[in-house]
Amino acid sequence: MKIRNKTFKIILLIFLSLLFLFLALLSVFLITYNIDKQRAANNQEPMFILNKTALNDGGTQFYFGIGYQIIKWKIMADEPGWYYMGTEYHTLFNLRSIDELCAEGPLIELEYTEIKCENSQENGK
Repeated sequence: MKIRNKTFKIILLIFLSLLFLFLALLSVFLITYNIDKQRAANNQEPMFILNKTALNDGGTQFYFGIGYQIIKWKIMADEPGWYYMGTEYHTLFNLRSIDELCAEGPLIELEYTEIKCENSQENGK
């Protein structure tokens, strides 16, 4: 009888430890994802990224966090100073590889936006 109680206590301790670890990781994921998503929506760079990759298409940035990715699309249009822009978010179960992103392009509709250069000289000065 004592052996069963001891075994049960060990199994319960392992189960509770794993449950605590899972909840802690889930909390970290939710907190970092929500903060980075809010920062990206406010046109700031995500804070809790593990890796950042850029494309040479006008300025598209891929940010990879713990269980999520944020893609800030910025694709040059045909007219100088105009871009197709938008922010796309993916979480743990629908992450996309960079090869997949480059081949398929954005899954969201991008906005056609003009970006004026701050360093441009006015009236030939």
